[in-house]
Amino acid sequence: MLDVKNVSKTFAKGTVNEHIALEKINLHLDRGEFLTIVGSNGAGKSTLFNLICGTFMQDSGTVTLDGQDISFLPEHKRAKLIGRVFQDPMKGTAPNMTIEENLALAYTRAHSSGLALALSKKKSNFFREQVSRFNMGLEDRMKTKIGLLSGGQRQVVTLLMCTICTPKLLLLDEHTAALDPVTAKKVMDITNEIVAENNITTMMITHNMSSALATGDRTIMMDSGRIIIDLDKEQKAHMTVSDLLALYREKETKEFDTDRILLQKRSRPNEMYQLECKRPASLYGQGLCRLFCCGKTRTCFACKKRNCKQGKSTLRPRATTPTGTMRRKRATPAPPSSPSGSRCGCSTAWARRSMTGRGG
Repeated sequence: MLDVKNVSKTFAKGTVNEHIALEKINLHLDRGEFLTIVGSNGAGKSTLFNLICGTFMQDSGTVTLDGQDISFLPEHKRAKLIGRVFQDPMKGTAPNMTIEENLALAYTRAHSSGLALALSKKKSNFFREQVSRFNMGLEDRMKTKIGLLSGGQRQVVTLLMCTICTPKLLLLDEHTAALDPVTAKKVMDITNEIVAENNITTMMITHNMSSALATGDRTIMMDSGRIIIDLDKEQKAHMTVSDLLALYREKETKEFDTDRILLQKRSRPNEMYQLECKRPASLYGQGLCRLFCCGKTRTCFACKKRNCKQGKSTLRPRATTPTGTMRRKRATPAPPSSPSGSRCGCSTAWARRSMTGRGG
């Protein structure tokens, strides 16, 4: 039904503010599947929704919905296929229009009637029947402006507007987060009822992990623009919030260790690495001589040896000029505890010059 293949998105690419929002996302949803998405702020959840809706285009990859490639389809054309409910109850509706006018507007999105009236008596009765199913007291307020409704009532109307003409995909972007617990539960019950009745393929973002595990057929967790955990219905049934957090911590640790190993082993041009020489050196008191080497040659500037084996290298933030070239910074060692008789396994002369500030 929905296929997101190898999708990536980077904002402010090539600048100091470059941010990788999505990194090689692969996701498949079957028809009628209900997916819940959890993750911290900035994990890429809403970015993924915006990309699927066409708010902006992906840098790479494809998005396919019901066999149709919508990767570069404009947002207004995707609106006929996708329904979306936002976290803010003020979004998704026209506040100065009545309930029935908003519903008529949503209805004409898929049922164009040409020059005919968008709101007839027959349609008005149909909208009233649809609203009365949810016991929110809205059937007697069809002439009331949306802006005068409560947050919960407005979210129900928005949800009905998105599903009054069954969409191929329904996106729920934390649609209960701004509501009180009682109203949120009621809106969530109505959501489950509508989704189950129409067999709508649904994706829901939530920060409530308990709700994520209890709702839908599948749960994924995103972090730093990647999907790091994917749980099916059977796995969710035997998992608690504590188990999910423990799984996240374990996954996060493994990812960190993997990245650190890669940074230590890879040598890329125009990157500076910091060496911690483990040879005895009373000059520094702690036995650590902090040196710098170039990531291209990995030659220690202190001992002048190529591929110095005496220390481990860790990636150091790059310092770049506006043209993208390196600015080589001179290392400033820590104050010596014993200047006299100091011997570093690297270059004593270099170390002494660095300590005194004399070049040459």
